[in-house]
Amino acid sequence: MATFNQQHQRVDQQFNAEIIDLRNSTFARLPDNAGQTELVPRLKAVLRAVELATASGALDPQAGRTVVDELHGARQSLTRDDRREASQRLQRAIEVLQAAAPLAVIGGAMATIWNSLGGVS
Repeated sequence: MATFNQQHQRVDQQFNAEIIDLRNSTFARLPDNAGQTELVPRLKAVLRAVELATASGALDPQAGRTVVDELHGARQSLTRDDRREASQRLQRAIEVLQAAAPLAVIGGAMATIWNSLGGVS
């Protein structure tokens, strides 16, 4: 585990990222033409990761709820084959997580899904 010099820094809260287990999640890049069959399971994996991050305290509960709501909506949009709405919801979820740098892995995974949707806004 890395050691960080936090001398002269104020740290109010710190969470150990090791408690978030993403080993069974597949966050590799999706093909540009990924379809619903690839996107929905990936979205479910990201959703589980966000729920775990929220439950563990690594993500603010309000931000976590917002992201979870957007991801559920994106999943529902994909089941209706509404890629535009799914893309917009993922973009909003990404924006909420951008302030939470320790959750960059989750945001990056969502970005791969959004990119597969063509990044349509």
